[in-house]
Amino acid sequence: MTISLGDISVEFLLNYGAISKRAYHVCFDGRLKTLKDLKEYFKKNKNFKSIKGCGVKTNKELVKFTKSKFVHPYSYSSFEITFLNPLQFEEKIQRLLKSTLGVRAQKAILEHLADNFSIENIEKRIVDQDFSTIKFKQVGLKTMAEIDAFVKEVVLLYSKVSKG
Repeated sequence: MTISLGDISVEFLLNYGAISKRAYHVCFDGRLKTLKDLKEYFKKNKNFKSIKGCGVKTNKELVKFTKSKFVHPYSYSSFEITFLNPLQFEEKIQRLLKSTLGVRAQKAILEHLADNFSIENIEKRIVDQDFSTIKFKQVGLKTMAEIDAFVKEVVLLYSKVSKG
């Protein structure tokens, strides 16, 4: 299975160490949400200096990254995704939860999933339904944004699970 550039979020790049936190924030401020957005912006502007908060080092990092041939962390070759088995899927979801979400967002997700990270439960409670953070109780806008980003990554990981 191959993945398109548009499917790889800048947050995913941050979580897997492809870009720094500062570069992520520059992309966020510049409304660059995907690798495709990043490459298109660079193609049009030749650098990232005009984005709020982008200094010399961050510009250099983003230019170098954008010019490089990005190799997806799960791949053997560029953009080739290997399938995850169910156990790998559950482990990756739990790691992603702990490494990317604040305490409130973690609590909300754990409650929503009833502490069950199985493929079937993720499929039932996130993938198959119109998932919306509006359903969450006592969750603010910042936490909703965190959860939305997490859910996008979960859906991306879900698409890589080998079900047989």
